[in-house]
Amino acid sequence: MGKENGYAPKLLNQVAALGELAKVGKLQYADPLLRDGKLLVDLGFNLAHVAKRQGAERTALHRDTLRNHYKRIGVREAQRVF
Repeated sequence: MGKENGYAPKLLNQVAALGELAKVGKLQYADPLLRDGKLLVDLGFNLAHVAKRQGAERTALHRDTLRNHYKRIGVREAQRVF
């Protein structure tokens, strides 16, 4: 991870797994999932951060953050993890 203020890989993996279970398909259709604050808090995200982002009418986790996380995972590692 390039930033110290980024999300933990474990949290991003949990969001990715939730997207697979919800059959979101392409990442561009993940916004309703990423807007659901209760789901993200249940996964382990900070409640104050999620509430602040939802108050600004944004997703609690940006799709680009999740996309960058996917790009960091190698193909073999992704097959092993997911």
